[in-house]
Amino acid sequence: CCTIILIPFGKQCCKIAHFSLLPFGMHTHHKHGCLCRCPHVIGNILWLPIGLSLAATHILAAVVFFISICGIPFGYQHCKLARLAVWPFGAEIRAQHEVNGVLLP
Repeated sequence: CCTIILIPFGKQCCKIAHFSLLPFGMHTHHKHGCLCRCPHVIGNILWLPIGLSLAATHILAAVVFFISICGIPFGYQHCKLARLAVWPFGAEIRAQHEVNGVLLP
């Protein structure tokens, strides 16, 4: 992050990298009803050219993984990554069994 303007984009890159490293047992949740939605929308629009190319590679990888039965879980994770790659602003990464910030047994 060279400038102050690029710090939010660097945070989104770190979010995608963390989700790419440990995708199993996690899911993305997009915030709805947030009072500050305008910055998220502007950030997502500026991110769109980069996000579409990243999402296209994840979709291509998902198609390759869906060919074999053993690769189906990995293909599903790539589909989740493609969704996050297109609209990263306003998305949270949560554990699969987490509800309102509380981990369920």
